[in-house]
Order: sequence, then C-alpha cells, then structure tokens
Amino acid sequence: MAMKYENLVAYLEDGIGSGRFRPGERLPNQRELATQFGVTIATITRGIGEASRRGLVIARPGTGTFIRTTPEPAAPPDLTSEGIDLRLNSVPFPAGLRASLAEVLTELARDGRPEDIFGYQPATGAARHRAMVARWLQPRGLEASPERLLLTHGAQHALSACLAALTRPGDTVLCEAWTYAGFHRLAAEAGIRLVGIAMDGEGMLPEDLARQIRATGASLVLCSPAVHNPTMITMPLRRRREILEACRGTPAMLLEDDVYGHLAGDGIPPLAQLDPDRAIYVTGMSKAIAPAFRLGAVQAPARIRSAIQEALHVQHWVAPNFYAEVLARLVESGAAAASRNEHREEMRRRLAIAAAVLGPGRFAAPPLPSYHLWLPVPPPWRLDDFVRGLVQRGVRVLPSTHFAAGGAVLPAHIRACLGALEPAVLRQAFTAIGHLLTEQPWNLDAIT
Repeated sequence: MAMKYENLVAYLEDGIGSGRFRPGERLPNQRELATQFGVTIATITRGIGEASRRGLVIARPGTGTFIRTTPEPAAPPDLTSEGIDLRLNSVPFPAGLRASLAEVLTELARDGRPEDIFGYQPATGAARHRAMVARWLQPRGLEASPERLLLTHGAQHALSACLAALTRPGDTVLCEAWTYAGFHRLAAEAGIRLVGIAMDGEGMLPEDLARQIRATGASLVLCSPAVHNPTMITMPLRRRREILEACRGTPAMLLEDDVYGHLAGDGIPPLAQLDPDRAIYVTGMSKAIAPAFRLGAVQAPARIRSAIQEALHVQHWVAPNFYAEVLARLVESGAAAASRNEHREEMRRRLAIAAAVLGPGRFAAPPLPSYHLWLPVPPPWRLDDFVRGLVQRGVRVLPSTHFAAGGAVLPAHIRACLGALEPAVLRQAFTAIGHLLTEQPWNLDAIT
C-alpha cells in the first residue's frame, strides 16, 4: 500500500506529465496542500522532500515550492551489469488484477470440471466464451456478435490466420511506414512483401494509401488506428473515414489491429464498426490484461469469414478454452473492467515518471495513455550511436529502423517501453536517457 506522502508525489508526477503544472509554477503552501489531501503538514513536508529529491520541484525557503524548469542535474544512475531492458512492450500486474486472477484460478480448481476446459471445443470457440468476448468488447464501440467472432491464441495468431487466409507468397501487403516488428516476422514467414504508407501526426495518409493501392494492386492493408505501435498516434474519426474511402472501389480490405484499443478508451468507432464489410477487426488480451494471456479474437466480413475459420482449423484445431474461461469469469465478476481502469491509471503514472525525469519538450504527450514512448533522437546524434550510447549506460531500447516497413528511411526515433519494470527502475532508465540527450556524440569515449 502506498504511503500517504507518496500520493502527493504521484499527484505532482501526473500533473507535470499531463501539462497541468507548468515549469516554474508555484505550488500552494503546505497548509493548503495538507487540507487538500486530508493529511498532516508533516506528511506534506515529507512528500515535498521526496518530490525535491526526485527532481520534480525545488523548495526555496521563505519563497515557496516551485515546479522545476529543467530536470535535476544529477549524476547518471549506477545501473546493474545486466542493464535495464526497455525493449519488451509488456504490461505490469496491478494489485487488483493480481488478486482477481488468483481468485479465478482458485474457482477453477474448486469447480472440478477440467473437461470443460481441456476437452474439445469448436475451433472458433465455445458459444459462451464468444458471448463473453463480445460483452468484453462492448465498451470498445464495436457491435461484436458472438456468431461472427472467431477466437484465437492471441492477436498475433489472429493476424497470422488472416494472412494465411487472404494472401499467397509473393503478394504485397500495405501497412503504416512504421509497423510493429511482430508483423514484419509474420510477413517474412508468409513470403509476402510489405510496402509502407507515409504517415503524419494523424496516422496513415489516405492519399498515399490510394496511390499505393493503384501502384501495387494490394488487396490487404494493415492498420492500427488506436495507439499505434510504435508512434502512439491515434487516428481521429475524420482520418478513419478517409482511410476507408481510399479503399472504396478497390479490392483492398483493411486488417485492423486494435490490440491497444481496449485500454486506450478513445471513444472513436473502430474501422470495423464504420465499415463492417471492408474492415477485419483483430484484438487480443495480452495488452489489456496480462502479457501471456493468449486470447484473441477476429470479426470479419461474412464473405471471408469461412476462409479465416479454415485457417484457424489448420493452425490451432482447438480454441484457447482455458484463457477464454478465465476471461469469461473476469467479465462476469466485473474484474475485467476494473483491470482495464487499473491499467489506464498505471499507464498515466508511468508516463508521468518519464515526463518528470526527461523534462518538458522531450516528447509530445500522447492523447491517450500507453505503455511505451516514441522519442525523437535529436541531431547531431546518429540513431545507431545514440542506441549504442544507451547500451554503454546499461539501457536497451529499440531503434526506429526496427519498425520501418520495406526498408524506408525515416526520422530517427527510439521506442522505450514502460510496462515491464518497477517505477523506480524506470526512473533510473529515463535518467540515463535524459543525460545522454544532453551530451554530444563526440563526447562519448567508446563511440568512434
């Protein structure tokens, strides 16, 4: 359980990360803060001391306490020899979720009907399980029908089945210019060619999509409208309609990867809701519940559903009954919705840590929270040198070249993931990143 003074620190981190507090802004006095938080002045004093130690504020005796204008100039952290790995886009286990999962597992053991989980079920998933997944998707803004849903062993498996059903070796698939590495691997395994579509601050550019559909004859387009990995972009409604319009009158189908959408809570209808005859909806629970929660779902237009269903028969034969039953019980108890809210708060907390440590202006705060950051690498740094410099300081990230589709040359960025490590370790890692950002490449001893 968090100490009372830590609530003040978390409040400051969140305010700095969201922009509610401006650099140089004076905080209320300690008596006012004590009243606001319902604690003693001694607790506020301890909280201010901890916030000062973390570089969030600066206390000036006789004047007040102010939000720092720049990160605290501390020495680079002493990292472990193994280093800190920010490459894996994982999610943590908030306390409420941990307790809910333990309770469900206890229930499953007590019920004593293993045949319901480990016996054969339809490859598309049991009717009850599909109904619960449809119920879980309702807040997403998708009118999911249990009869139309196909259950899979995660979103990656769902994408694989769609590629198997809808493409052949040698085909071209269009995707965002930056596309997550897992899809690159699927494309390589399937023998298909990826062509990247230019992006701006609202996602895939419809005019470039239309041009590439004409130029390549591609019949499948991968798109991630909500909290795109790696750029964190969320498409506004207008852009989503333009993307659909660019495909209209062509054979191109949209493969919508919405694995981050349930957590995002963007309130914008998915592509598959806007045009259910054009878009195939894919999602999974590994980014919304727990990393190894291997349950996914596909909802596809009727004319291609049987082809995807046949691919699932070939690839997995039996639906993921165990995970589907766990999700069903989480949905029925309300724990699934509570877990989603817990994750949203945890994402905001971790983004606030990064913002507070790096200081203002280092990255554009995403419109929706996420468990990863997309940080520009400023000149005169070269991307490889910057990543190598972080490795020397014990921090590992992924360079933007890892995500570039079709070998495109794009602006230098790094992706740093926030979900797999404890907040104190994240603070160490971002302190190291912040220090390197202030250095010049020629000042690094080991870089030649």
